[in-house]
Amino acid sequence: MYKYTLLPSILLTIILLAGFSSCSDRNRSKTEGDSQEQVAGNGHQTFADLDYINGFPKELKVTASPDERFDMVGTYTFFLEDTVLFVSKSRTSDLIYAYNKDNGRLIGSFLKNGNGPGEQLSTPALSISSFRKDGGNLIFSFFDDKGHVLDVDFSESLRKGRAVIKGSEDLAGNEVMHCIKLADGSGTYITTLKPNLTGIQRYISRNGEEVIIPFMEELNKNSIKGGDGFLFNLVGVHANCNLRLNRMVEAFIYLNTIHLYDVDGPFSRSLSFDRKLSDTEVLEQNGVMKMKKINYCLMVYRDFFAVLHEDSGNKFICLFDWDGKPLARIQVDPEIEYFDIDVKDGQLFGFCNEDETLRIYDIKQLGSLVYLQGRF
Repeated sequence: MYKYTLLPSILLTIILLAGFSSCSDRNRSKTEGDSQEQVAGNGHQTFADLDYINGFPKELKVTASPDERFDMVGTYTFFLEDTVLFVSKSRTSDLIYAYNKDNGRLIGSFLKNGNGPGEQLSTPALSISSFRKDGGNLIFSFFDDKGHVLDVDFSESLRKGRAVIKGSEDLAGNEVMHCIKLADGSGTYITTLKPNLTGIQRYISRNGEEVIIPFMEELNKNSIKGGDGFLFNLVGVHANCNLRLNRMVEAFIYLNTIHLYDVDGPFSRSLSFDRKLSDTEVLEQNGVMKMKKINYCLMVYRDFFAVLHEDSGNKFICLFDWDGKPLARIQVDPEIEYFDIDVKDGQLFGFCNEDETLRIYDIKQLGSLVYLQGRF
């Protein structure tokens, strides 16, 4: 997951916003004349298999009014599982709150804000923590800002009203941004800052060693010439993993690209929302104040992943299967800055940070793509 204690307060809003664009007719980079040399030349490195997104087979526009049943004040991120809406909050004594997703009733809270054993200095970002099921219980793993990866049993913590730690792994250093546990035996996906804030360095922590697989080596080439002062700079990404496939997905925050690649297999693919890749050299010259977010939130599910993306002032949630094939695009209210999908009941939960309200959209029209599915 991301480490947030290092971020200036302005960055708390940089990660969580919204919108998305068009989809793919499977045109490769070579058909567009974008060779790898050209791609690397503008500071934007992709995999050789590059698809341009031209349209989605299913389009849906939805609206909803604020749902006053939920107390979302202080919300940072949230996560839906079965009948529970887990919400991570800041400015509160506990960092995790749980609500009944159908009526908004508070079920309980846990994970104290503090520096003691089992406490957390910063609010966890549930969208980019690694999560899994263990014996029916929901386990989240995140960095504790003190050099450890904690495995917290959310199900048991909710029952006991305190954080139940199931395991802890030491991790060298405290400059960690992402920390995502992979499938058994594969290690932990880590990103740290490059010197002078010129980018991020990906590697897999495996048995105490830092392993950089070839796919990561390619993406690590994305950089800017001088640090722009932001930990999440022009080449910063949202990232998570489908543990069933052991497949990573990364969505650039400011660039128009998504990357998919296997941790232990041959698959890799890049997706571009536009007919031309973002030029990091030009964007860097424009300066920090003109940096425009493109992808704001990435959520993963068993059979698809979804990205909140902005295009021409409109906001969309775009769904792709795990091979990168576009599935559907949902236009949401422009105020939405964070989301999750209830794949059990076919609902979309969207959060507006400006007024700290939740909106619930009915998306059953998309059928089996998002309805009566499992998350894991």
